[in-house]
Amino acid sequence: IHPAFGIEKKFSNDTFAVRGGVNDRNWSLGAGVMWKNFGIDYAAIGYFHIVELGFSHQLSLNILFGR
Repeated sequence: IHPAFGIEKKFSNDTFAVRGGVNDRNWSLGAGVMWKNFGIDYAAIGYFHIVELGFSHQLSLNILFGR
């Protein structure tokens, strides 16, 4: 079991969102934009390791079907 906490806030009729989260292994900060059936999300993720700290980026493209 890994305890975790996350939060998201949406703005402008759910078009823009910012989010963040943390657990015992990593933390993340991100933002996303949704327009019609298309969306793009960015996340920066930091990893907690005993030996060293790690960091990565994620970019996602979302396409909604049947909406």
